Amino acid sequence: MLTSSSWMWIALFCLCLAVQIDSKSKPSASGVALLETPSSKAAGSHCVDRLQNQDESDIDCGGETCPKCENGSACDGDRDCLTNTCRKKKCVPFESCADNIKNQDETDIDCGGLKCPACTDLKMCKEHRDCNSALCERKRCSIVESCEDHVKNQDESDVDCGGVKCPRCALGRRCKAECDCISDSCKNKTCVVAESCLDGIKNQEETDIDCGGDRCAKCEDLKKCNNDCDCISGLCENNQCASSFQGNETSAESSTVTTVDSVSTTSTNWTTILSRESTTTATWMTTSINTSIISTNGTDTPLNRTSASRTTTTTTTPSAVLLNGTCISKSIVWKGYTWCLRDDVNSGSGYYPSLSFEFKYSNGYSYIGSNEYKTDNVWIDHKGLLHLRIINTSDIWSSAALYTTDRFTFGTFQWQIEGSLNALDPKVVLSLYTSISLTVDTMRTNEVNIEFARWGLNPLMSPNLFYNIWPAKNNESKTGSSFFYNNKNIYTTQRFIWSSESVAFKSISGFRNDDADTVQSWQSSSDFSIAVPQESAPVHMNLRIFHSSNSDCFPSDGKPVEVIIHDFIYHPPKPSAGLMLTYKMLLIILLTMFSVFCTSTMQNS
Repeated sequence: MLTSSSWMWIALFCLCLAVQIDSKSKPSASGVALLETPSSKAAGSHCVDRLQNQDESDIDCGGETCPKCENGSACDGDRDCLTNTCRKKKCVPFESCADNIKNQDETDIDCGGLKCPACTDLKMCKEHRDCNSALCERKRCSIVESCEDHVKNQDESDVDCGGVKCPRCALGRRCKAECDCISDSCKNKTCVVAESCLDGIKNQEETDIDCGGDRCAKCEDLKKCNNDCDCISGLCENNQCASSFQGNETSAESSTVTTVDSVSTTSTNWTTILSRESTTTATWMTTSINTSIISTNGTDTPLNRTSASRTTTTTTTPSAVLLNGTCISKSIVWKGYTWCLRDDVNSGSGYYPSLSFEFKYSNGYSYIGSNEYKTDNVWIDHKGLLHLRIINTSDIWSSAALYTTDRFTFGTFQWQIEGSLNALDPKVVLSLYTSISLTVDTMRTNEVNIEFARWGLNPLMSPNLFYNIWPAKNNESKTGSSFFYNNKNIYTTQRFIWSSESVAFKSISGFRNDDADTVQSWQSSSDFSIAVPQESAPVHMNLRIFHSSNSDCFPSDGKPVEVIIHDFIYHPPKPSAGLMLTYKMLLIILLTMFSVFCTSTMQNS
């Protein structure tokens, strides 16, 4: 058993041991004790002699025993330097992505490589991942190619325009082909004003100014021609269009009848549509005169043209009128449909009195506004595009109108149009619609209409886009809406979707089959569902002149107008989900019955 003195000696020994341990530890400036090593004991002997000796990398620094070296001192490795950074045997500042030095694995100053952020455009790179744009070309970070990067790249013909991906170029910009230009005309690698059939210049393949050839309308009498196809009369003599009237007509009142595939040469009874539901019947007696016919393949074949004198007191050459699915006047085949071309000379003088009236949507009154529709104002060019124009010929302004022999009902109707629809002359009207009648009056029914018009008013004060629905019955009120349309894109898509209960309209910037870039839209309300048109109707297109008297039947600026229709499509409505389910169930039942029948037949055999 330990005595008290023994315990005293033990306590004294522990105290001495504690003092010994404390004396071997040296607190650092931060308060962290650093254990003294045998080498550090000897640091004072050679790390302050101003000589480079032992394992020092520079004078009195580096190595295992001396302090680390400052920047600029010699070093053998990172551990010799205060910054832990030894490059080319020299201590250098600590490498970072913000030291304004190209170091580490950077591809350019403070960027690229695995440690630093990706580099901006035009900086050095080795791989795509070194660049913000993820595009490293020729060891430089490249700008992401787009049509808005202010750089001529991709397949652009000029900066941000032309080629397959970017919009067409404006006048004066560089081009490689016609399709690079808004004007569709590239000359000497520069976009120029397009050669057209309204530029007052004999160009393209025209045989005379703005007529003849494959692109433009046929020429009038006395104009230059190369063959009969260049002339309205169908007669080209000595390179000049000759009159087809040789004095053998018995009446000054006559009509040219041209149909697709055949010309009727027998007496025909037909009914014209007049305003307020009134009708009259005329009988046509035909005699043969030389002419040509538009065939379904678009070629001209010499046939007989018919001249007719009628047994009615009406004094106007008749318009193209739907007659058992054919046309009285000239027709064309476009986008898979046969279209009758209106040819109303002096319309409004009695034969089609309703054609003299247009309905003013803004305040609901009628006014006189006759238009002369000529078949020459509608044609298909060599690219298959449909042209409508208003033009002055011999001081007479004429318009364009056509409609289908087919009748359409519920579905999607879509036009893709080229033209400045936001800047049409205040007296010019473009109509795209379905209607059961050729008449235009306040008693219209069963019509769905997209119309661009200002009705002669100041462009800054009036709407210029109208969506209209004329009801199924004339005792119902029409509905619609109007908008100020200011889309400057000359390429637009106009569409309406007609169902049994509503009609939805959309005007879209660019040529699109979806709803992206919709500029304006409107849909009829549920309150109008009982009045929505139900009858099938032809599709119509009109480009005409608004005016209130015979003395002002011309555009207010006195210039011709042309609109190009690139495409028209009609899609029937899709079957409902319920109907599709019914079809599927019926198909399953039929297949099951067929399988049972086959099995039974095989067993019996």
